[in-house]
Amino acid sequence: MLPAEAGGRVCFFYPRLQPAAPAGEQPFEIAEPLAGVALRAAFLALPFTDSSDSEPVVCFRSYFPAATAALY
Repeated sequence: MLPAEAGGRVCFFYPRLQPAAPAGEQPFEIAEPLAGVALRAAFLALPFTDSSDSEPVVCFRSYFPAATAALY
């Protein structure tokens, strides 16, 4: 999701993803004694046939306005 200046959000949905390269894990320190593992990966978006109109798509996008956004 991407935050907007007005507080709304844009969501991207990719129905079919394929790993483009092997994932690499890298440990990192948060604060003593806590640690975490970051997963780095790259993906290829593959076409998908939408069942509603039989058209090929790669990504679906949706916009959700902020709860305090003015209605026009």
